[in-house]
Amino acid sequence: LLPSFTGEELMLSNIFLSLAKEEEPAADDATPDLNVSAMKNVFRPGEEMNVYFEVYNLSLNPEKGVCDFTIEFLFFREGKLLTKVPLSTQEYTEKRDYRINTSFRLKNFKPGEYALRAKVVDLNSGKTTSRETIFIVTH
Repeated sequence: LLPSFTGEELMLSNIFLSLAKEEEPAADDATPDLNVSAMKNVFRPGEEMNVYFEVYNLSLNPEKGVCDFTIEFLFFREGKLLTKVPLSTQEYTEKRDYRINTSFRLKNFKPGEYALRAKVVDLNSGKTTSRETIFIVTH
């Protein structure tokens, strides 16, 4: 389902969206079940939307031997930026690839089409990459 990216270029997988479930595990390192049939891009106002993707080929700090990166989520409607949401800081390790799983409550989203852009900045190399997906909020 998720492609294997090789090489040195900072890359993101596709962004997968699903409806958040109340009984999901809270463990930070729990690997979410990526059930393809649960993937969706249509939500109702107030629903919680899970966002899942992977980051590949982060660089390592030569002194500490760990990666260091930031993630920012940008929500757009009709080409206009509505809001930016940074992902909270994590302890990073010597891994160069990371799975990102977070969620957003769509409480102030009126019906319409939206774009969600995930922007990743590798703080060791200064490289930036982003990927976007479309979702719809219905009545």
